[in-house]
Amino acid sequence: MSANPSPEYDAEVGAHLRSLRLSYAVKQTDLAARLGVQRAAVTRWEQGTRGLTVDMLLRIADTFGIPASQLLPDRHLS
Repeated sequence: MSANPSPEYDAEVGAHLRSLRLSYAVKQTDLAARLGVQRAAVTRWEQGTRGLTVDMLLRIADTFGIPASQLLPDRHLS
C-alpha cells in the first residue's frame, strides 16, 4: 500500500472540488479566505497538483455543508 495518493486521485478530488465550488458560485478567493489559505492553494487542489489533507477535506465539506465523501472519487462512494 502506497503512502502517497496517485496524481490521478488528486486530480479526481480536485475536479470534484472545482465542480462543487462552481455549483455554489463561490470564487476561489472567497473559498480560500473562508479556509484561511492562499488562493493559489485552492488552484493547486483543483488542478490536482497538490493533494488535500484529511483535515482540509473535512473543512471544505463543512464549509459547503456536504458529506466529505462527496469530494472523493466516485469509486469510493459505494
